[in-house]
Amino acid sequence: MYTVKYSILSYYPDIYLKSNMAVGTAFQIESDYYLENMMYVIDKKSKLVSFDDEIEDLEIINFFLEGVENEFLTYNGSIENYTKKFVNNFKFEQVETKIFSTISEAKEFVEKTYKYILHLGLEKKRRLKDNDRRHYVQSYLKSKYDKIYLRKVVNGSNILDKMTSDFLGVKDGKQYLYKFINNSKASIHNARSYILYASENDVNLILILEDDMAEVKEFLSYLSKKYDANISLIYENELLLS
Repeated sequence: MYTVKYSILSYYPDIYLKSNMAVGTAFQIESDYYLENMMYVIDKKSKLVSFDDEIEDLEIINFFLEGVENEFLTYNGSIENYTKKFVNNFKFEQVETKIFSTISEAKEFVEKTYKYILHLGLEKKRRLKDNDRRHYVQSYLKSKYDKIYLRKVVNGSNILDKMTSDFLGVKDGKQYLYKFINNSKASIHNARSYILYASENDVNLILILEDDMAEVKEFLSYLSKKYDANISLIYENELLLS
């Protein structure tokens, strides 16, 4: 058996606030006679400036991230001990664990996971395709629900009131609808309709946002409270930690 432990390296503009951006992912694969560290960081460092306009020197950040990557690749201790020393603006999130039967399965998980987590920070040629991202999320959600459906149409209290979920999870008889929301005007406009649907039909709706959507998240949170809707707003990376 092969154990994969991994942690997301996040950048926090303000260490006292929750808003953050994933800039790297560290993995440690271990078995009885096997140990390998793997580290991936974003290609598009300029996205950090869009996320935090107070950043003045990307060269320093690039140098820092390269240092973290090189240091972890040669680190002989546990990933838990390595990640806990980062406590300021760059901080590793909680270490997660997955177990696989073969090394090929473990490395396939690493490949898909870092590409999912760092999606918008990677060059387009390195990103997962949209269908691959959805199948990745679907495989993750399978462990959380009794049943999981892809692109399921759900009827509201009025037969004309319908919503197509990206994912529909069923657990203990309750339904949980998932929708991806990006930063486009059309997607944000649609999110308003989803919130109204959730309010009128009393459903559990989870809206999955891209990393750089703090203002949109605040706006959608306001709408969900206004319409008394049962909405959860999470970033794509948080989905893997929920």
